[in-house]
Amino acid sequence: MKVIVAGGTGFLGNQVTTSLLAAGHRVVLLARGTRTTASAEGVEVVLCDVGAGPIPLEPLRDSDALVNLVGIKREEGTQTFARVHVDAMHHLLAAAKVLGLRRFVHVSVVCSRPDSRSGYHNTKWLAEELVRASDLDFTILKPGVIYGPGDDMVTHLVKMIRFAPIFPLVGRGKSILQPVHARDVAQTALRALDCDRASGKTYDVVGPKRMTLREVVRTVAEGVGLKLWIVDMPIGFHRIAVHLMSLARRPLSTPAQLQMLVDGLYGDPGPAEADLGVEPSPFTVDVVRELASSIPPLFGFSLRLVAGQQRNYWSA
Repeated sequence: MKVIVAGGTGFLGNQVTTSLLAAGHRVVLLARGTRTTASAEGVEVVLCDVGAGPIPLEPLRDSDALVNLVGIKREEGTQTFARVHVDAMHHLLAAAKVLGLRRFVHVSVVCSRPDSRSGYHNTKWLAEELVRASDLDFTILKPGVIYGPGDDMVTHLVKMIRFAPIFPLVGRGKSILQPVHARDVAQTALRALDCDRASGKTYDVVGPKRMTLREVVRTVAEGVGLKLWIVDMPIGFHRIAVHLMSLARRPLSTPAQLQMLVDGLYGDPGPAEADLGVEPSPFTVDVVRELASSIPPLFGFSLRLVAGQQRNYWSA
C-alpha cells in the first residue's frame, strides 16, 4: 500500500514509518518541515501544514490509506490546539474523500473528553467526533502514555532522577498509568490498516499492567540505579512549576501533560489485542535501563553529592 502519514516526523511517527516500511508499504510523510526528515527508501516527504491547509493532493494521488499522528501538547504561536487537532482533521478528512482513500487510521489519546476547561482534552475529543461522523472506513486508536527511544515520559523522569535525589510527586502518586511502548502503538496502527474487524471501531492502546504514578517513578529510579526520595507535593505546586517551565523553549512538562498525570492514562487493552493481535510489552526496569543509556543529563551537572550508581531507591 501507499500510506500517507500525517505528523510522521515526530517521536511516534518515526516508529510508525519504520513499521510501515518493514511491512513493505510505501510512505508519504506530511510534515511542516520543522524537524529534519531523514531520507529513506520508500519514503517521500511533502511539506505541508495540515492545520493551515489546504493539503496538496497531487503528490498523494494513488494512496490507499492515511494514518494521522498530528498533535501537540503545548500551544505555541499559531500552532493552537484547535488548529492542530480540529482544523487539521477537517483538512485531512476532506483530502481523504477527494483521494478516495480505502482506510483512515486516527491516533488520538486515551484521556480525550469533552472539557471546556482543557483545550487539549477537548480538541482531541472533537477530532475523534469528526472522524466518527465521516463516511470513511476509519479506526481510532487511543494510546496511553507512550515510552520508547526519544520519548517524553522516561526521558524526563531519568533526567530529573539523575539531577537530584528528591523527586516531587504529583499529589500522592495514586493516579493510574498503563505505559505502552511506541513500537506496540506503531504495530497496532499497522495492523489496523488491513483489519476488517477494526473498521468503524475505537480502541484503547495501553500497556498490559496498571501502575500508579508512584510505581512508575520507582521503576525508573531502579532502572537508572539511583537512590531516590519520593516526596508527595500538592498539585498547586506542580502547576506553578509547569507554568515556569512553559517559559522555556522546550519545557520538561506542559499543563496538558500535568493534567494527564493528575487524571491518569489507562484503558482496556483487550479489544485491540483480540482484533489486531498486538500483545503490548510490559514496562519494566530492564526496559528503563536500556532507554536510560542514551539519555543526556538535564543541565550538564547534578545536585547529587555521591557519584556512581546505587541499585536502591526509597520513598517517603
